[in-house]
Amino acid sequence: MVAISGSSAMAATYKYKLLDHPERATKTHEYGLRVDAYSKYFSFENGGHAILTYNDETFEVSIKGQMRENAAGAGNFVSPGLWDVHYSISNVYDLGGGFFQSRTDKGSADGGSGGNGSGYIQYGDNAPLALGQKNAGSIYFELDDDGHRLADKTAIVGRGWVNPWFQGVQTTSTNDFLFTAELIPTPLPAAGWLLLAGFGGLGVMKRRRKKA
Repeated sequence: MVAISGSSAMAATYKYKLLDHPERATKTHEYGLRVDAYSKYFSFENGGHAILTYNDETFEVSIKGQMRENAAGAGNFVSPGLWDVHYSISNVYDLGGGFFQSRTDKGSADGGSGGNGSGYIQYGDNAPLALGQKNAGSIYFELDDDGHRLADKTAIVGRGWVNPWFQGVQTTSTNDFLFTAELIPTPLPAAGWLLLAGFGGLGVMKRRRKKA
């Protein structure tokens, strides 16, 4: 569970480090992505590192990084290598402060190429497993402090349903991203530091004049 951190109101881009969701009441896996169609679970931790980027000007979201495949049981991994994950979403609805949700009227699934959400996961040089998007009818992706399945209502939780496509064929299973997220503070640009230094210098000069 991760507490919400603040960010500048002027910021147009927010970045979050993705962490596994501690949902173990019904599952023996710790995971950030579950793909039922391929019977696979993936961890954003344990050597993995994935970043979610949200732009509140273009209303686009991307998830990029690497994950470790899990077997049944926390900390029991299938292979020593990492999987690449690339997933993008467009036309999301801005909730303010770096939070967002999908628009319910734009959902479609057609091989991962024409919907709002599409991407893939891949292990090494093997063929990628494509991820599409849930059909319209409900919010299919959301990042919010909704406390989803967590008692702590201050937790930033991401959830999203995806339909996988592979070699042009849609599977019948529905699968999900389910993770907690930690806001990555945006460093002040160099120009900002120079501006602050300038203000500081003016303050020093003013005090010196008063003493004189």
